[in-house]
Amino acid sequence: MKGRQNGFTLLELLIALTLVTLIVTLLFGGIRLGNRSWSAVEEKAERYAEMRLIWRFVHERLGQARAVRYQTDEGDSELLFYGDGEAVEFISPMPAHLGVSGLYIIRLHQVGKELKMTRWLYHPDLMEDSGSLPEWRSLKESSRDPGEGPMDMREYYSQSVLVEDVKSFGIEYFGVAEGETDPDWRDEWEEPELPKLLRIEVDTQKGKWPEIIVGVSP
Repeated sequence: MKGRQNGFTLLELLIALTLVTLIVTLLFGGIRLGNRSWSAVEEKAERYAEMRLIWRFVHERLGQARAVRYQTDEGDSELLFYGDGEAVEFISPMPAHLGVSGLYIIRLHQVGKELKMTRWLYHPDLMEDSGSLPEWRSLKESSRDPGEGPMDMREYYSQSVLVEDVKSFGIEYFGVAEGETDPDWRDEWEEPELPKLLRIEVDTQKGKWPEIIVGVSP
């Protein structure tokens, strides 16, 4: 009687190959899932880092808003701060590395699907005769979007996109209106004094940003 030969039968080989194929498929499926999950985590981390950077910048600018008054064409003295539910304009210093040091008129406003920041250097010569720069007119009296300026004048005027793919942008103001005694939230601010707080909400195609509440300098 012949002894049994060592080795695998065809059936055993087929079973082994099937198991190896299944293990390899599961392994590569797990790797792909892991890569997608890691990519999603990285994308979310980058998005929140962008949110923090932009909100910090906006928070600092609004937090340092100045109660500056200007002469209107009619000769009246008005506070250079005006805001409604879709835009706000105020005076605040800008970081020195972004232009000429000093105070700037800063306007936050939505243009199409973009949240933009437009700024003019607050200087009498520029305000009276801006030359090739887009003319500054009070937010409540002019177009919300003055347009792009010349590249070689960016230290005096510029327009930057803060947030893209914006679905909605809203602002509210908290303070005491003229003739009243109790502070309240309002969707428009045209008062002789600065508001105490601003609340800003932004909703984008990728999701809603965390709400920001800013205390304004007295």
